[in-house]
Amino acid sequence: MLDNSKEQLSAKVEVSNNQAVVEIELDTPAIEQLIENLQRLRDVGDHAHYFSEEWGGYSLIIPRTTPGQAPVHHIKITKV
Repeated sequence: MLDNSKEQLSAKVEVSNNQAVVEIELDTPAIEQLIENLQRLRDVGDHAHYFSEEWGGYSLIIPRTTPGQAPVHHIKITKV
């Protein structure tokens, strides 16, 4: 998972015209860590979790939200 002292992964959901958009922002170290995590997903059934501090994690930073946006507290990426 991401080390909050170095990497930042943030996500928010914006609903516009009844459609949801997930926006994920990454700094360079977080991109490298995400690539490493995705490479592990080559094994069937493997997955990666990212949780906000509010949900007991540290790897998902909640950005400020504006009207029409909601924070994302959990991202799960699974190979199918």
